[in-house]
Amino acid sequence: GIAFGSKLPRSVMIDIMITSYIVKVTVAVLVTPLIYGMHGLLRVYAQHKLKESGEWAEVRDHHLDCCLDLVRQAAPGLRRADQIDWLARLEVEHDNFRAAMKWSQERARYDAGQEIAGGLARFWYLRGYWQEGRAWLEKVLAHGLSGEALAAAPANVQAARASALMGAGWLADESGREGPMYEESLGLCRSIGERWGEALSLRGVAVKESNEGDGELARTLLAQSLALFAGLNDDWGMALVQYNLGWLELADDDVTLADERWQAALAGFQRAGDRWGQGVAYGGLAYAARLRDEYAPASALSESGLAVFRELGDKAGMAVSLVRLAQIAFRRGSYPQAIDLINESLSLVHALGDQRGLLNSQSLLGLIHAYQGQYPLAQALLRSSRELGDALWGHDGTPYIANYQGTAAYLAGRLDEAQAFWEVSLQVHREQEDKLGTAASLNGLGLIAYRRADYARAQEWLDYSLALSREAKDRRLTSIALYALGRLRLAQGEALGAATALRESLALRRDLGDRQGMAETLEMLAQLLALAEPPQPEVAARLLGAAHLLRHAISAPVPAVDCAEYEQLCGQVQALCLAAGESAYADAWAAGERLAGSAPDKLLELALPQPLPAP
Repeated sequence: GIAFGSKLPRSVMIDIMITSYIVKVTVAVLVTPLIYGMHGLLRVYAQHKLKESGEWAEVRDHHLDCCLDLVRQAAPGLRRADQIDWLARLEVEHDNFRAAMKWSQERARYDAGQEIAGGLARFWYLRGYWQEGRAWLEKVLAHGLSGEALAAAPANVQAARASALMGAGWLADESGREGPMYEESLGLCRSIGERWGEALSLRGVAVKESNEGDGELARTLLAQSLALFAGLNDDWGMALVQYNLGWLELADDDVTLADERWQAALAGFQRAGDRWGQGVAYGGLAYAARLRDEYAPASALSESGLAVFRELGDKAGMAVSLVRLAQIAFRRGSYPQAIDLINESLSLVHALGDQRGLLNSQSLLGLIHAYQGQYPLAQALLRSSRELGDALWGHDGTPYIANYQGTAAYLAGRLDEAQAFWEVSLQVHREQEDKLGTAASLNGLGLIAYRRADYARAQEWLDYSLALSREAKDRRLTSIALYALGRLRLAQGEALGAATALRESLALRRDLGDRQGMAETLEMLAQLLALAEPPQPEVAARLLGAAHLLRHAISAPVPAVDCAEYEQLCGQVQALCLAAGESAYADAWAAGERLAGSAPDKLLELALPQPLPAP
């Protein structure tokens, strides 16, 4: 017999088999130096002779059995502290597994091929072999027993198919195709009393139900899964369920409980030694921190997750972490940095064929380009993202992209188009009881009404948006709604109300590090000061200079929808400054730029003089 599992390439291992026939040796290592240079013609001849001898099938069967034994050892190892060693080992042996699965099909040993493919699913996922893994799993699942014949088959045959189904569900990665796979594996595992597989399958079905909007059923199924894993004393399984429960808590707007679930998941994955699990738990905690507008902790947690995924070679994990970091950079107004992060993510998701990752990266990139004034590019990216989202999840699957499209159209000055997008997103967000999405859509519609001088409707929409944002404790959306209300009140001649709203908006945006938001709020405060009685043109000019520097730093020009009003404001402030001297406007502008560059925190004090000049 030949000794397999020796970390040799497939070509070498097959050559060892062939050489064993020719030279009649039994210890593979003794012949290894002889076969690296085996001539192709000799290999073909030896294969032919081996087949003639009747030993070919026996040798290949032995190879298949050895690969199967190795996968059985590796599968649990991929969830433990030695997972990195196992990943490296399986990478070396990958060609052997390919040969073994191919032979399992030729030999009609379908259960062996299914068990190997199921055991390799996690390796394929972590190392980015998504498309190849899906192809192998589809192939092995297409053969073998089914129906009554499968139900009557031995437990190991049923278990092999269940393993392949669970692997296929894992690699489907919540694309919508995983549900039937987990449901079938659940039935098989229950029929043979395979508790671990039952627990994992329950979790998979729960995720499917959650994605389809049945959170109550998902919670019930996850509770059952958690109880099974607890009965098995499986830290990894319990941590995985806690991670999924965190997203259910978040769907119920309970960020605190979601954070607790993810903390429990992180602790469980650490006990199990699973680096991948720790990475996804970091990602959940980062998301919760971002929702609390705690950008520094969110960034640090995302970086921790990214480091783990880089260590594992997990392209999907890296791509998600990069987008999370890009979201933080975007919210801080660091648009060039965000674009670099997204482009790195896009290169990974393209390599994986990850449509969901492509959607997330591409849509955010489109929104950023809209803020940078690159409207045709933004619209093309968002339109492509929306079409992809419709294909993946239906027309109601990505209302946030409709929101992005509304923002892009509004910034470009196409109000009718923006209104249509925001009305669509509002309807879906309301149906889904998504407070933050509803607040964002209402804010957009409020801006449309403001532009059309329908101040009563604008007040209604913006007040509602602000109330939802405050209720959800989302400081970013609160600052956006306050800014819009400040503009509205200024247009209505309510200087004090405008100043109050703009002051709070600027303070929030400063605390959040939102440079784009600070810039537009400073510009509106400059308009307030220019209209005051008496006017304060030099302070207004300093605010305009500071806003200009902030916009330049993040490559975010004044949007097209505001350009005419902005130019009029600059001209008005410049004319008012002439009374103080020819250079007053330029000097004040430059002073504002210096202040924004060296001490941006002082902009709040500069922008909000006390007492406010009367209109």
